[in-house]
Amino acid sequence: MSVRDPLARFSRVALALSVLSVAAPHVAILASGKYANVDEAYASALGERVSEGYRLYEGAISQRGPLMYYVYASFGRVLGWDNVVGLRAVALAFALANVLLVYVMGRRLLSRTAGAVACIITTYAFVFGFPAVDGIALNGETLQLPALLGGAALGALAMRSPPGTKRRRLRLLLAGVLLGSAISVKPSAGLHPLPMLVWLAIDAAKRTHARRVAALDALIFVLSVVLVPAAFLAHAAAQGTLRSLLYYCVTYNLAVHKNASPDLFPGLGPLYDHLRGHTLYFVLTLGASASVVPFALRRIAAAARSRSLRALGRGFGARHYLALHAIAALALASSLPQHFAHYYVPATPFLALCVAAGADHLFRVRSTARGARRAAILAASFVAFSCVAFAYVTALAGGRVTHDVTVERAAHYVEAHTRPDDKIFVWGFSPWIYGYSHRRPAGRYLFHTYVTGFVPLFWWALDSEPTRVVPGSMAALLGDLDREKPELVVDAGSLMIARPMRAYAPAAAWLHLGYCFEARVGAFDVYRRRHAATCDVPWFPCQHPTLDHWGRPLGVLTPPNVDLAESRRLRETGNDDPHGFDPNVEPAACAP
Repeated sequence: MSVRDPLARFSRVALALSVLSVAAPHVAILASGKYANVDEAYASALGERVSEGYRLYEGAISQRGPLMYYVYASFGRVLGWDNVVGLRAVALAFALANVLLVYVMGRRLLSRTAGAVACIITTYAFVFGFPAVDGIALNGETLQLPALLGGAALGALAMRSPPGTKRRRLRLLLAGVLLGSAISVKPSAGLHPLPMLVWLAIDAAKRTHARRVAALDALIFVLSVVLVPAAFLAHAAAQGTLRSLLYYCVTYNLAVHKNASPDLFPGLGPLYDHLRGHTLYFVLTLGASASVVPFALRRIAAAARSRSLRALGRGFGARHYLALHAIAALALASSLPQHFAHYYVPATPFLALCVAAGADHLFRVRSTARGARRAAILAASFVAFSCVAFAYVTALAGGRVTHDVTVERAAHYVEAHTRPDDKIFVWGFSPWIYGYSHRRPAGRYLFHTYVTGFVPLFWWALDSEPTRVVPGSMAALLGDLDREKPELVVDAGSLMIARPMRAYAPAAAWLHLGYCFEARVGAFDVYRRRHAATCDVPWFPCQHPTLDHWGRPLGVLTPPNVDLAESRRLRETGNDDPHGFDPNVEPAACAP
């Protein structure tokens, strides 16, 4: 293609602006060495426990897929589990890979122009349309996206070869393995093999003489999808953790997370939660619908006229296949009562590709082509400018996009008051204390939803939380801590989770038996393992008001501490510097 070709020039400029837009915010956070999301710190610490030899789903527990944590454990072995700069470099690599994959998919499956337009839309969503904690962080959705996109793309390319050919079957095999890998990162990708099966069925209906061959193609695809999850199940069975894996990845997710809300239609939540803050999804969804719904309506009408289901699939192609992936991703994202923005990360590329396919003709018709290219480049330039500006402001703020400086102050206190080989235990939703302090985690539960019954965002469900506690989890956790003997315990229960450690009788009793209060840093209460018969100061502090990770008051329901009689009011300092009780002054009792 000639370098003077305006479409080629447009694609190169769009791709360059997209790369700049993706790189700028990531580099700002990378240079500061900060976590972009609490899930990154959680996965890094959990991966460290796996690397130490604790078995996944028994000594290191999560409800996400096993591949996520084995990948994080691999990162830790190569880069260091507490190397936040290295993690940020990996996150940047994944972000660039995801955006470039969208471009390649659009170019190979639709057109070069559609690839460029989809790349611009996806870039905006990831680095500007999403909150940074969702679009930039290396969460499970970002981690699974290369496999998900690669599997979807290879499946579509396989359909360009006749049934039974070596090329088709090899691509179907690779597509299935990639989709199975995505499912093994997070089971939320479980619906994405269906679009490929639909296309295979439609293609087989057209080829009555080769249905057996087409059925074998479909079988190869299904078996390849199952291959990676089956390997992890076999590995868990060999380790003796199969029952635990199935409990946390299936039973717990369905019984606790899926049923956290009494709403009959939890999928309608985005209409309230995201219309205000994430309008992009509604624009993309409408655009994708405008691209494929007319086709669906025409096919339904043709099937009704001919009284044949075969007419439903007539004219089915890459655009409609991508639309099915978008529908699958949206259905999965909205199936839970919580609607975290990162749940919608997998849907964005497919929606963007559908919109780009629908708009492709604007770039080819002479009367609109020049204007369409200029508008797209102007939009991409605005996104790039905004991302560079965001990167500059973020760099001035120390690269913090998910917490304030108090988190680092608490981590620095821990690092300064422990030895490098000491373990620590952090209660709550602040696992970044482990990475920032470079101290290994103690205990199988690094998030404490399992032992409290708390479901994120549902602070008001105090009465029903006991029914959601994993049976035996508190005893198992405290048993771990007795064996691993963390030198410091950091109670971060007043931050976000709003469930302090001392609000639970077994945990409070364990803490009183073996630990002494040492200091409060912001809302973090630090306790040191007792090395004498009694503590120098016999009191524990009154409960800290609940805050978010930026230190702002969080007006939610919080259970009271159970040890009010042994608690005293800590003196106010007006800042987040470490402070404790004055042993020479009798403190006041806590308010009842």
